[in-house]
Amino acid sequence: MVSTPAITHTTLATPTSTNTISVAGFVFLITFALICISHAQEQRNRSFPFRLSGAARTVLSFRYQPASECLYDINANVSICASDQPFPTSTPSATPQGQPSPSNISYIYIHCRNNPTRSNPHRSKCLCKFGNPIFSVLNNAYVSDGPLELTPTVNNEQKPNTRSLDVLDMDIDLELQPDGGSRIGLAASSRPHLQDGHQSEPWSDKNQQLESRSQTVLKKNVEFSPSHKPVQPQNFIFCQVTDLTSISLHHLKSLAAVDLGSNSIRAVPRKFFVGLANLKYISLSHNPIDILPDGVFCGLKNLTYLDLSNLHLSGYPSIAFLCHRVSPPIRYIDISQNSIETLSTEALTTLASSLIFLNLSSNAINHIHSSAFQNSRVLRTLDLSFNRLSELPARLCQGLEALRHLYISSNRIFVLHALPLINCTRLLHLDLSSNIINHIPQHLNLSSLQLLNLSANDLRSLTPSMFSAFPLLKQLDLSQNKIKLIEKNSISLFPALQSLNLSRNRLEDGLNFNVIFQHLGSLTVLDLSSNVITSLGNNSFAHLQNLEHLDLSHNFLSFFNRLVFRKLSRLKELNLRANMISLLSRGAFEDLADLQILDLSENDLVTIENQAFPQCPFTLNLSRNSLQVVPAGLKNTSIQHLDMRWNYIRKLHFQAFHDMGRLEHLQVGHNHIEEAIPGAFSSLSNLKTLSLDHNKLNIDFEENVFQGLESLASINLAYNNIHRLSDIFRYPALQRVQYLNISHNPIKSIGDYLFPPTYPVRGAIRKLSLDSCNITEIIPFAFNNLENLTAISLRDNFLTRFKPFVVMSSGLSVLLHGNPIVCSCEMRWLKEQQQQQQQQRQQQKRSFAMEKLSESTYHVEECTFEHSPDRKPILTTSINEFLCISKIECSTKCDCFAGKEAGSPLRTLCSRRLTTLPDVIASSTVQLYLDGNDFSSLGQLTSLSERKRMQTQELYLNASQISSIGEDFLKRFPELRVLRLNKNSMLTLPAFVFGNLVLLRELYLNDNSMNHFDENVFHGLRSLRHLDLSGNKFRVIEAHTLAEFSHIRTLRSIQLERNPWQCACDNQQFYHWLNYNYTIVRNRRDIRCNHKIVVDQRPSAFKCQPSLTRKIVVIGLIMSVIILAFCLAFFVRYRRECVACIYVKLGLQCCRYRDRSCRPFDIFLVYDRRDEDCRKWIESTLLPRLEYSGKHAFKIFYPDRNAITIIRGRSRAGNAATTPPRSVCTAPPPPPPLTPLLTPPPPPTPTPTPPPPPRRATTVTTQAMPLFPQVPPPPPPTTQTFLQPSAPPPTPPQLLLRTTTTTTTTTPPPPPPAPPVTSLLPSASVAAQWLSCPAALAPARHAWRH
Repeated sequence: MVSTPAITHTTLATPTSTNTISVAGFVFLITFALICISHAQEQRNRSFPFRLSGAARTVLSFRYQPASECLYDINANVSICASDQPFPTSTPSATPQGQPSPSNISYIYIHCRNNPTRSNPHRSKCLCKFGNPIFSVLNNAYVSDGPLELTPTVNNEQKPNTRSLDVLDMDIDLELQPDGGSRIGLAASSRPHLQDGHQSEPWSDKNQQLESRSQTVLKKNVEFSPSHKPVQPQNFIFCQVTDLTSISLHHLKSLAAVDLGSNSIRAVPRKFFVGLANLKYISLSHNPIDILPDGVFCGLKNLTYLDLSNLHLSGYPSIAFLCHRVSPPIRYIDISQNSIETLSTEALTTLASSLIFLNLSSNAINHIHSSAFQNSRVLRTLDLSFNRLSELPARLCQGLEALRHLYISSNRIFVLHALPLINCTRLLHLDLSSNIINHIPQHLNLSSLQLLNLSANDLRSLTPSMFSAFPLLKQLDLSQNKIKLIEKNSISLFPALQSLNLSRNRLEDGLNFNVIFQHLGSLTVLDLSSNVITSLGNNSFAHLQNLEHLDLSHNFLSFFNRLVFRKLSRLKELNLRANMISLLSRGAFEDLADLQILDLSENDLVTIENQAFPQCPFTLNLSRNSLQVVPAGLKNTSIQHLDMRWNYIRKLHFQAFHDMGRLEHLQVGHNHIEEAIPGAFSSLSNLKTLSLDHNKLNIDFEENVFQGLESLASINLAYNNIHRLSDIFRYPALQRVQYLNISHNPIKSIGDYLFPPTYPVRGAIRKLSLDSCNITEIIPFAFNNLENLTAISLRDNFLTRFKPFVVMSSGLSVLLHGNPIVCSCEMRWLKEQQQQQQQQRQQQKRSFAMEKLSESTYHVEECTFEHSPDRKPILTTSINEFLCISKIECSTKCDCFAGKEAGSPLRTLCSRRLTTLPDVIASSTVQLYLDGNDFSSLGQLTSLSERKRMQTQELYLNASQISSIGEDFLKRFPELRVLRLNKNSMLTLPAFVFGNLVLLRELYLNDNSMNHFDENVFHGLRSLRHLDLSGNKFRVIEAHTLAEFSHIRTLRSIQLERNPWQCACDNQQFYHWLNYNYTIVRNRRDIRCNHKIVVDQRPSAFKCQPSLTRKIVVIGLIMSVIILAFCLAFFVRYRRECVACIYVKLGLQCCRYRDRSCRPFDIFLVYDRRDEDCRKWIESTLLPRLEYSGKHAFKIFYPDRNAITIIRGRSRAGNAATTPPRSVCTAPPPPPPLTPLLTPPPPPTPTPTPPPPPRRATTVTTQAMPLFPQVPPPPPPTTQTFLQPSAPPPTPPQLLLRTTTTTTTTTPPPPPPAPPVTSLLPSASVAAQWLSCPAALAPARHAWRH
């Protein structure tokens, strides 16, 4: 356990006067420190920045006051504060000096951002505080006379006449009662997410928090009467300002700045700023305000800055500045990032006389009236960028006589006309970037323009007429266009041009830069990067004699001679990065006498000839090339800084850097250097830093590798192959080194002096880095004689035990992070030293003397224990936990550790896959580790229960395959503080299993298989602080378990994540319990049900659903209705077939037609089946066409001579023949006349209807005629005889039935020679029976076809 070290106070025997003087001096020092602290507090300022054009901005500063960062809601009795600083309360009688009062409040700052940082997750978030207001003048300004009731609600629905304070994670609804009272409802479904330490109340006052929370749950009323004295408000929850109707600023007469940005304000009262005559700055940015009331800023005589950015304004708020008398003298307005679409004629009329800055960027403006800026004669800056303008208004600059800066970037301008800008004679800065402009018109009349930005447009060529109107232009940006052609004298008409940017275009080799840049004598910056230039002609930049910066990077240059950069004597920086240069010829940069930086990185350099560089001192970058050796062209140069990283150098030869005496910084890292020959750096007498990292060096420090480095101060040898450090400071070259980095080398051990005492001088090294060197052992005298050493870094090594280093320097800092240091008795000195240094720091703080500690400081974060992979912070580790191995009362199956080598065991480790407990376990064991064994059930381990009382305080049974716990197992551990049973197979726990563990503080049951708890499982846990139930199989938690959690008053944290919770009715109490006990539930937002965060769900997700029987009944009814509807639709679709089927199968007669003719067929057909051709044609062509004619198909009745009656009906169209065969049927002679048939019986209905006309025997010739041309013509007609019904059958859509009737009195023709095909009718009586009585068709029921 952690023990607090006792601080010993030593009293010296001194005279009384001396003690009095020392006490007086101590008091004086404390008083002086308090005065300094208060003065520093007063010097804190609150700044209010306002962004102007470009990077410019103005800042208003005020002295910091905590009371200025709070707003008081009168109706809700809530103070909304932007910080957690306590503010002093004033008395009603007088206001002491230094305390807040309405007269000295100069600003209001309630800026509630929603973007916290990682270091401070609640930075710039506001806090709601319940309590009386700050100022005494408002103590009696209460709305209600009744009590304030804290009522938990079950939903987030806002009631009528309710004002909300829009809390970030919780809703606070203020309901106005009819009797004048007020009620604040705390929504139980959205409690805030607070971690440990985020509240203002300390954890020591936990019982008071639980009592206050229980009072809230029980709906106890708390009286707030006007007679109450002002008290310090208590932090409640993070919130934002939403309503300004109950907030008053009229009494703050000295108010100069108001910042209410980043809140949830939706409306501003019309008289909110009335009476604030000294107000200069107003910010309402980042609020959902969609409209501003009329004249809301009227009466503000000193208002200068107005920030209305990031609102929801759909139009320019001109009515907000419309006043009856005098409009406010606003000079700077920011209305960016809104939804404004148009600017009307009178948009800026009210502020035309004072407005000098207007920001309308990031809106949706697509139209500007021609006279919108007509009267803005003092406007200097206008920002219209990031809008949707396709063209500029015709008279944009007609009234803008003082306009200096115009920003129209990121719009949709395709054609730039001269008329809108013709009157902008004083314009200095014009930004037209990120548009679609492809031509610059003439006669713009911008004679004063100095900066023109046309980048990211669609310019393809430059002509002389484009820039003829800009004689004073100094900066021209034409980057990111499609320029391929530059005509002569296009950009040579600017004698004052200083900066020209032509990067990211399509410039090629055909351009003569010598002619293009002919008259640009004042040009100092030229950017030609990211083009398609492959070569440069002689004297390309000869006329640019004042050029200082030339960028030719990211082109395709491969070679250039010495005449390219001729006459560039003032050039300071030349960038040739990312080209294809492989050779530097002699004298390539000889004329660059003033060169300072030359970048040749990312090329293909292999060879550098002699005398390629100038003799002036400069910085050369040769990284990421193809160099295999140090080029000979670097010799005899004046290079000061040489970078040769990321090349292919394998060896440093003798005098590789010969005659480079001015070189001060050399970087040769990230190569393949395996060997450095002694004398390679012999000429670098002025070298200060040397970097050889990320190579394959195996330097033998006994050789004189670093000979000649007399001024070397820093050397980096990290990531190499160095194995030993003996005699590293043998040579004078390394004795002057102050920083040495040998990290990430396989050194493994330091068994000798780094700086032996036999050396005549002491080492000058100050910082030594030996990180990740696999060091396992260091002798105590390894760093002796290094009297200037201040820091040693030994991080990420394998040091487990070591003794204190013996060093000559004072105040040495040793970094040992990431080492597996064992907390054993051999390392007890480390904990004792830390305790002593902590006492010294406390004494120094009391005496206000910040002296450096004389002893070495060892920085260790964590330490491990013997045979345990777990690490523990060394600051929280007690000195009694640094134990030694002991064999007293220790089983052979365990490892025991004691405070002394011959003492009783205090820690016992038995983790060797045991199936039973060891025979011997000392009762003095404080920590008992039984992890990683095979205990199937602790109830079977009765040997431990027969022992005497154990003094164990920590019991570890992790991953031991435990499935259940015996009731009497834990009775022998009454002093247990920590119990770990995680990663086992327990399903549940018996009742009263922890009844004897009164002192238990931490209980870990995570990663088991538990899904429920019996009653009284946690009975007796009076001191429990932490409970871990994560990683189990809980779906529903019972109410009695939640009640047991609530009864544990000392519970500070509980973990319930990684369980398969269900959003069901059974978890309704658990849902409300999570919201009420948000302070004790860790990782509350990681608790999920159905893959959703529980606390984010609505209460309706946990409502009880109807029973299963009711669901079955409802589903059955729905399915019955669906089946009935299907049957009805089937019957309607196939009603004719159903009627015929019922008649044939059951003999029932169903009438379909209203004339009640009771016909089961439509056509009566008779033919001779002996005629094969005619029969085939009828059966294959005629009948399918009549039967399968779609929706209106016919039913045919046809008997034959053998008294077999067949009735054919509608069937699938796929069975019909596609192409009818061609056959000829001979027409027979006309039959003799027949007598009229009997008329059908009258209809059964009583309504009288006229009888149908009598049928007569006729001879009918039917012919199937296709309606579509793709159907082949039918065969010759066949003479058939049938009864013509009173009403003709319906004609199918795909077949036209044409009938021809002839009389029987004509003279018959002579009979043909072939036997006729005759279709005869039966007798009249038989036909009458067939038609009148459907029962006559009974013998043919089996022949129906559908």
